[in-house]
Amino acid sequence: MHPGQADRRKSIRKEVLAPAVMQIEADGRRFTSQAIVKNLSLGGLQVALYDYDDDLRKLDLTNSHGAICFRFSGGSREYRATCQTIRVEKWNYTIQIGAMFTDMSESQRRSLEDICASA
Repeated sequence: MHPGQADRRKSIRKEVLAPAVMQIEADGRRFTSQAIVKNLSLGGLQVALYDYDDDLRKLDLTNSHGAICFRFSGGSREYRATCQTIRVEKWNYTIQIGAMFTDMSESQRRSLEDICASA
């Protein structure tokens, strides 16, 4: 976001660093990658893939379906959700993905509400 621009997102983002595993379906294949959740909101999240199949660099990952599993440090609860990628940026050593949640259990959604409200 550029300085002076208002944030137009529906939900407030919370900056976090949470280890994750993300699966992405692309080109008829399923890829599993280690990731870090960088920020999240009730609507979705931003992740950085850092241990991934080199074939992912060659594919268009925008609007791909996926699933993510993550846990906050110090917490015992594991969060799982399905998602759809919206933005993908391929950097030198990571693939940055912005994704929206498409399905998550109601109890996990309520727990994320509490976490995001403490932003």
